[in-house]
Amino acid sequence: MGRKEKKKPNSKASPGDERRYREHYERWEKRVANMEELKSTWLETMATDLKIQVTELDFLAMAHEEMVECWRVTGPRERERFEQLQLQASMSLDRLQDGT
Repeated sequence: MGRKEKKKPNSKASPGDERRYREHYERWEKRVANMEELKSTWLETMATDLKIQVTELDFLAMAHEEMVECWRVTGPRERERFEQLQLQASMSLDRLQDGT
């Protein structure tokens, strides 16, 4: 093989790659559903309990949307760290929820 000739990468994904992709997609899909639940129920309840407008809690929905987007584009190396950060954020959100 000459210098200019390069091997074509194998475009066919291995079963392991397909499984990882499917698991990643399912987790992302679950986070999107959680985001919709956050917007439709939890924020309304929190705003009512705090006697404030729902729009004052928009920052929580925006933060959750950013986490979902990060999950979608995160590569395998960063995924573990991102999962840890997301777990910490979810725990903080749960504490906020329990405080109302």
